[in-house]
Amino acid sequence: MPQLLLMLLLLFSPIACSQALFLRSDFPHTYTVKQGDTLWDIAGLYLDDPWRWPQLWQINPAIANPHLIYPGDRLTMTLVNGQPRLRVSRAGVSPSQPIKLLPFSRLRPFLQRVTVVDPPLLEPGSRVVGASRDGLRYVEGDTLYSSEPLVAGQSYGVYRQRQSLRDPESGQMLGTELVLAASGVAQADGQGLMLTHSRLEAASQAPLYALAPQLEAPLFFHLGAAPATLEAQIIASPQQMREMGPGELLYLNKGTQDGARPGQVLFAYHRRPLPDQRTVMVYRGRVVLAECFQRVCLAVVTSARHPLRLTDWLLPPSPESGYAQYSD
Repeated sequence: MPQLLLMLLLLFSPIACSQALFLRSDFPHTYTVKQGDTLWDIAGLYLDDPWRWPQLWQINPAIANPHLIYPGDRLTMTLVNGQPRLRVSRAGVSPSQPIKLLPFSRLRPFLQRVTVVDPPLLEPGSRVVGASRDGLRYVEGDTLYSSEPLVAGQSYGVYRQRQSLRDPESGQMLGTELVLAASGVAQADGQGLMLTHSRLEAASQAPLYALAPQLEAPLFFHLGAAPATLEAQIIASPQQMREMGPGELLYLNKGTQDGARPGQVLFAYHRRPLPDQRTVMVYRGRVVLAECFQRVCLAVVTSARHPLRLTDWLLPPSPESGYAQYSD
C-alpha cells in the first residue's frame, strides 16, 4: 500500500501500558526492518494487539524512542524472567526518514476534501449567491460572491452536499457530508472569492467554509484502545460502498460528544442471530478513528478478516463491553 507523504507521530497511551502484555506464539526472534514497513505492521508480528506496541518498548528503558525506527534496523526479541525484551541494533547511518506509523495512504486526501456539518449549522452558513460571469457551474479562475462577509485573504472551500449521515437505529440525522469542489482566497472587499483550484464544478447556493490551516501540519495520534463505554455502528463510507476492507474509510455514528477521539482503536463485529434466538457478535476486523466531528467519526480499516459492512458494530477491545464475542 502506498505510504502517506508525511510523518505520522505517535503519542502513547498510558492506559494501554498498564495492562498485561502477551506475545504472539509465532513472533520472530529477529527481524530486519524493510522499506515500506509500518510500525503497525511490525507490531502485528509480535502482538495480537498492535496498538499496544509502546508497552513492548516501555519495559526496555535502553530504547528511548519507539517511533523512530528505520529501514535496515535489526530488532531482536528475547525473554528475561518471562518478560519480553526487544532490542534494536543499527548499522551505520540511518536513512533520513523513519518508517511510518500507519498506512494511511487515503487519509490525508479525505481530510482535505471531506467534512461533516451538523444539520442546524448547515443552513445559516455562507453560500454562493453569484459570480463574475453568467453560468450554472464555476471553475478555477472564476470569482464567486458570498451571502455573508468573508475574511480578506482567508482561504475558503466551496462544497457539495453528498450524503446524509443517519443513525441506523433511530433514524436521527447526525450530519451532512460535504465534499470539497473548489477553493480560493477571499478578496479585499470581503465578498468576492477568486477560485484558485477546482476538482469539481462549483454551483450557485453551494456552502462556503473556511479551510483549516492545520491540514498542512503533521498528524498526531494518541493511539490506544477506545474507552469501554464507546460502542458504535458503521453508517456509511465516503466511497458510498456497502462493504469496506483494509485501507478504506467509513463513518460511524459516534463523535466527540460521545468521547470519541482520533487514534482510538475499535473492533468490528457482525451481529448474527442463532436458531435458538441468541445473538452472537462475529469478529470482522479493526479500525482506528482518524477524524472526529461532534456526532460522527471518520475511521480507517487497519485489518479485516471479512469485509466490514454497513450497520456492523464497533466495540472497544475490552471484555468489559459485556458482549459474547466470537471469531469465525
